[in-house]
Order: sequence, then C-alpha cells, then structure tokens
Amino acid sequence: MISPMQAKRFYQARRAWLGDGAIASQSMAQRRADTCLACSKHVEKPLQELLTSAVANMVHSQLELKNQLEMRVEGEAKLHTCGMCECWMPLKVWLTLERAREVSPDWLHFPDNCWLKVGDKA
Repeated sequence: MISPMQAKRFYQARRAWLGDGAIASQSMAQRRADTCLACSKHVEKPLQELLTSAVANMVHSQLELKNQLEMRVEGEAKLHTCGMCECWMPLKVWLTLERAREVSPDWLHFPDNCWLKVGDKA
C-alpha cells in the first residue's frame, strides 16, 4: 500500500506531465515515437544537458511514473529530444494531441511530417 505522501507525489507528477486529461494509446504513442525517431529534427542529447536541476527532478519523477505504469514504446532508448520544441519525447508521445500542442504552442511551424502538425491519423 502506498503512503499518502507517495500518492500525492504520484498525482503531482502525473498532473504536471499529463494535465487533467487522458493519455494516448500505446499504438498512438508508438506511431508518434516512430515519427520522431525518423525525423531530422530529433536531437540525441542526454536529458541532463537540457534541463536545470529543478526541472530535471520533475522530469525524472515523470519518467519514474511512466515506467511504473509500464508505458513504453519500441525504440524508446533511442528517443530523445525534439530540436524544435526541446521536449523530452519519451514523455511527450504519451500526451493527448491537445495537451501536446498546449505545451508546444509553435507546433504550426514544425516540419510537415510532425505528428503535432499532422494530427493523429490511424
């Protein structure tokens, strides 16, 4: 059984990452990850190079939560950062399209093959 403190931490990490909405399906997250992995704007950098310690702590909490929930896509070890929005893609591919566009307000200027711009086509 989890403690009230663990439950609060879980909720805070989930809300900061996903907002109040649902998450993308496994197949949708996989299609998005595949698109990002093939994109010329995908940048391979360690997470630590991109973030300050306060933000890194929150992202690490979100990654722990994602892993506890067994939310994984194939190729995730190679999935890093977007050179356009600088988001950590192993987390972002799980957001709803609306939430993902919210956190990347310049998505209309992204490459034409970007799932943020194209939308979620099955």
